[in-house]
Order: sequence, then structure tokens, then C-alpha cells
Amino acid sequence: MCGIGGYYRVGYHTPKSTAAAVRTLWLALMDRGTHAAGLAVLDSDTGTPAILKAGAPASHIARMATGPAFDGNQPPRWVMLHTRHATSGSAANNLNNHPLGADLTGPAAVCLIHNGVITNKAAVLKALNVAASRGVDSEAALACVRAGGVEKVAELCAGSMALVWNVGAAVHLWTDGTNPLALGCLKSGGGGWLWASTRRHLEATGLKFGQTFDADKNREYILTPDGLRRGRLYPKKQRASIAADWSSFDAGLSRFGGVDICRPAGAGRVQNGRGKKKQTKIP
Repeated sequence: MCGIGGYYRVGYHTPKSTAAAVRTLWLALMDRGTHAAGLAVLDSDTGTPAILKAGAPASHIARMATGPAFDGNQPPRWVMLHTRHATSGSAANNLNNHPLGADLTGPAAVCLIHNGVITNKAAVLKALNVAASRGVDSEAALACVRAGGVEKVAELCAGSMALVWNVGAAVHLWTDGTNPLALGCLKSGGGGWLWASTRRHLEATGLKFGQTFDADKNREYILTPDGLRRGRLYPKKQRASIAADWSSFDAGLSRFGGVDICRPAGAGRVQNGRGKKKQTKIP
């Protein structure tokens, strides 16, 4: 399993404690993964996102990353957080760690975080005519949201998924119900939204929420500067693959990689219930 979380600013202000609360949330999410951690941030609606991640626990980079994220003239539009428990793609290769990014130098920049396991990555990339560039299975979800949003994810991807990604200044959230996802609206101090793997993680921030709730299975949620919009339901069309081949899995997860700052400028087999082995589920 992995931990996912983040913050979305609505309006021009945030509670003064938001930066510290976001850091606290990131550290709380370490109970869902310590092989790697990463943060993506969008400063302004017309800007491009930046990613900082490392093959190390969030505690190693949280203060260094969240400080600059909130140092601007106004708080960032959004921040995405991830803590990783690696299942495919070594954490020693920072390309496999989250957030995953694509086209970070232009207006089509996409950042994505994923909790779960996609069991048919090769088939998804083949269907989209996309060449694999990293070992992590989440690359399939990244390719899908770039090609057609969550509708394409639901059409092509098999496995377990809770996903968060951006389209410009908007942030999209979706879970297929196998992996938890919770949202909370801040009660005061300028408002805004936070999300996390569970409500317990949201409560760990110490912030006051007007409401918190668990995301509906298959429903897309969209955060914009105007607030939260509940979108359509997108049920998965693909069933879990009978065999998922994690040939790229590297057991040497203790070999932590370095920190990557990406700012514009520059194994085993798992079988499902039809086979002899029960499919491994990662919540």
C-alpha cells in the first residue's frame, strides 16, 4: 500500500497553520509506506508544477520540501503528497517514485499519485501506443489520464487504484473502491480542501474541518478555485489480470536514491481467485 494526500487552496488565504499541517499529514502517511516519498506543488494557476521526491521516507525530506512550497507571496494552489511502499519498480530509481510527472515544462503538465497495484501495465501501454519509460506499474495510470482522463483509466486499467492527478490548476480524485480516499473541507481561515488515504490521516493535521467524508466508489471529484465538484461515476471495465508479472521488481529497496527536483528548466507473479494462489490485495 501507499499513502496519498494533499491540499487545495480555495480563495486567496489559508489558515496560518496549513504549511505545518501539510507536513504533519505527510509524516502521518508514512504508516502506509517508507520506501520513498514525494511532493508536487503548483504555485499559481498559470504556472507549471514542480516535483521533489526521493527514495527515502517522508521524514527525510518533509521540512525541506514543504517549506519552499509555502514560501511564495500567496500559498500554492495545490500540493500533492505521496509515501510509497514499492511493489514494482525499484525505489532506488527515482523515476519510479511518486508523484509521477509528464510534460512538466508546458501547459499540459501532469502530476499523478497512486495507491494500489495495476496488474496489466504492458497491455495498457500497448493499447495507447506508449513506450514504457520506468518500471513502476502506475505509469499505466499516468498514460491513461493523459490520453483520456479517468474514463480511459476505467476502460483499460485492471487492479486496485486510488488516484489523484492534475489538469492545469484543477485536481482530480478517484478511487475504484479497493483503496481508501478521504476528503475534508476546512472550516475557517480562508477555506480549502485536504485529501488523504483515510479520515484518520486528515484528523492528524489538527486542522478544523467543516466536513470530512470518504470518496464514493468510482466517482470522480474535481477541485477547482471555485471549490469541489462531484463528477460522474466511472466503473472499471477491466477485471484483475489472472497473472501479474512484476519482472521489473527490484528487491534491493534499501538502496535509497537521491533527491530529484523536477522544475521546468530542465518478483514474482500474483494470481487471482481463478488460479491456485489468491490475489494479493494492497489496501
